[in-house]
Amino acid sequence: MKKSVAEPKQAGNRNSPPCQIEKLDSPADILEWFPSTAAVLRAYGLRAVLSPFFSQLARYVSLEQLCGLLKIDIDELLLDLNQAAGLTKQTKTCQGCCGGCDDSRDQ
Repeated sequence: MKKSVAEPKQAGNRNSPPCQIEKLDSPADILEWFPSTAAVLRAYGLRAVLSPFFSQLARYVSLEQLCGLLKIDIDELLLDLNQAAGLTKQTKTCQGCCGGCDDSRDQ
């Protein structure tokens, strides 16, 4: 019997980059939205998602799934990715564009 694999949230369905990178976003979408995050992914040993072949596969896995498989601290990676993308609360105020962060609920 074939196991069904839960697909991550299809982040690519968003029309614009999100206000925060989240654990259910795919590495491929993160790189598309925020190319500056490539150095962070490389530093965490996720070089494979930068290659043309694996970047296509990276659309079907969430950051959380990848971190679980490779034993990477997801919270630390998210912090570094958001900082590299310029999405920390200290540097950017959410405009409520995605509805996914705490700031958008306050508006």
